[in-house]
Amino acid sequence: MRLSGKTAVVVGAGRGWRIAVIGIGCYLLLVASIEIYGWVIQTEYPSTVRITTYDREGGEYTRVVALFEDGEEYFVASNHWFRRWYDRAIEQGMVALQLDGGIRKYEALEVSDPQEHRRKHEASFLGYIFWATTGFAPRKFIKLRLMKVDVEPEYRQFLNQHPLPES
Repeated sequence: MRLSGKTAVVVGAGRGWRIAVIGIGCYLLLVASIEIYGWVIQTEYPSTVRITTYDREGGEYTRVVALFEDGEEYFVASNHWFRRWYDRAIEQGMVALQLDGGIRKYEALEVSDPQEHRRKHEASFLGYIFWATTGFAPRKFIKLRLMKVDVEPEYRQFLNQHPLPES
């Protein structure tokens, strides 16, 4: 504290707030950088697969996602804030996976049951550090069911209109 005339001025007042704001700003910048890096680079690992989703206009979008197994079920998790692929998969109800050297089509089912969601989360949790670096993005899951040859007529028409991309 220093005296200026008859008024006491507290030196450093508000400094804690400035440090907190700078710290939060740096954290948000780190999260944004990691999210954008992952969105642009799409690094592939042994536990990842390429998933192709489709929109209403016939557009195809391929992303790299982590594939998890829970017993004999396959599922994928949306672990980041950029999740348009997830929305398209749920909206269209089907995806194509490049898996084991081949391409297969799967029915995409949203995991909406809280108990099943908790089981999937626990079976595939990537750790608190990963979760913090992605800005604590809420996880969403898609259960994948292999489509049989005798799919419903509307799926057959959709599949004929949207051939799979070449690897």
